[in-house]
Amino acid sequence: MSIRRNNSGVRAVVRAIAVVAAISACDSALSPTASLSDARQRWADKGPAAYSIDLFRSCECTAEMSGPVVVNVQNGTVQSRAYRGGSIVPPNMAPLFPSVEGLFDLIADAAERRAHRLEVRYDRDLGYPAWLVIDYDKAIADDEFTYSVMAFRRL
Repeated sequence: MSIRRNNSGVRAVVRAIAVVAAISACDSALSPTASLSDARQRWADKGPAAYSIDLFRSCECTAEMSGPVVVNVQNGTVQSRAYRGGSIVPPNMAPLFPSVEGLFDLIADAAERRAHRLEVRYDRDLGYPAWLVIDYDKAIADDEFTYSVMAFRRL
């Protein structure tokens, strides 16, 4: 008799621990009470024209859909998306790894659609969404996802 191990469950737990650790480490730099419009205004006022984010997406999905992915942006346009190992994110996966502006759009969409759960923590200084959780429908299992900006760099 052989025992098959379910590695996807282990990977999900490891990812969740990494996300919690990242958020805990920088919690003092995050604002849980800022509104979307306030955060967008801070980003418009202080956000750099060129930046890079390491974006991790936690979900009930494949590793390819989770990342982390380095997203490089210049003048509001994504220039590249690559997994940390260097391979380019395939075009069909690219929408899963948005720019800061795309993260703001996800939040606005979830608010407009009255998502069952919407939690966001914004960077206190620049206003970008550093962490967010969206669960559109309480009755649907595994439709929720979390985004974490694990690193932010001005270019």
